[in-house]
Amino acid sequence: MKTPLDTFIATHKSWVNPFILELRLDNVPGSAIGDALETVHAHCADSGETPHEAFGDPKDYAHSLGLAGAPDSTLLPIIITSAVSLAAFFIFSAAFKAWARSEDFAINDVSLVAIVGALVATVAAISTMRWWAEKPLRFSIFAIAAAGFAVMGTLAASMDRPALLSLPSLGVTMIAAVILVGTAVFVTARELRSPDTDPLISPFESPEALDRKSRNSRLLMFFGIWMLPLVAVLDAAFTLILLS
Repeated sequence: MKTPLDTFIATHKSWVNPFILELRLDNVPGSAIGDALETVHAHCADSGETPHEAFGDPKDYAHSLGLAGAPDSTLLPIIITSAVSLAAFFIFSAAFKAWARSEDFAINDVSLVAIVGALVATVAAISTMRWWAEKPLRFSIFAIAAAGFAVMGTLAASMDRPALLSLPSLGVTMIAAVILVGTAVFVTARELRSPDTDPLISPFESPEALDRKSRNSRLLMFFGIWMLPLVAVLDAAFTLILLS
């Protein structure tokens, strides 16, 4: 059931979303963001003004509240685990396809460029997420570049190019699978050790609604963590179907 605050957020997304994002990037707890949103909502409901009219630029207003928390130290681990997972996924996909064709796993110049390019683009995309709300093009360019390099890596295996490195495909597949799953297990364990997912909450929400939000946040987080291993399984199944 939607609350008045949910309706307010949906109606004024162009102001609310950058406001929430700026506070999140300043490491403001979800409960404090909920309090700030309720204050904005109450003022706009009483005055009849829009958030833009009452509070001006959402990022400037977010900074004016003085709610910034401690500096975030989680970005580097996220970049590292994301890069490792992505590299393991690309290598698993290529090695499994080679194994299914009874071939060695060979890296040519195109596939090497694709792997390095995809990793660099992914790291750049994650690093520029801070500016996504105000400069979405910058993040989008890196995200599209990462996808483009991924496609290049998929096509590289079928290109008639001299191999720079040739290894037993089954061994490479197993090692990449262990790294891919192991990274997901590591990140899952790390998140389970954290006290909560810090969902955005309103001070007027019931305990049941808060529990539901926390549960949904965790489920969404775990889906994101295990998405690459799941896609790897689907990719392997699709490969077997095509070659059968």
